[in-house]
Amino acid sequence: ADKPAARLWAAEQALRCAEVAAVLAWLPQARSPELRRLHLAAHQQRRLLFVMRTLQARHEASPARLRLQLDGVDELRVH
Repeated sequence: ADKPAARLWAAEQALRCAEVAAVLAWLPQARSPELRRLHLAAHQQRRLLFVMRTLQARHEASPARLRLQLDGVDELRVH
């Protein structure tokens, strides 16, 4: 999805899908309340949720139990 709101919506819908075991989402603009809502949905549905955000988000609040920072990646290429 191109718009941040559409990405959040898609991630939440995927978490509620019975056939989905885990959701990986690129949500660079997600704020703490939105992340809490996704975290709650993942917890309620017993799904894994991986949210990727920009490096600048490391100083923002997050409901994540584990936060990882990857260094040394100049460019992400998808083939």
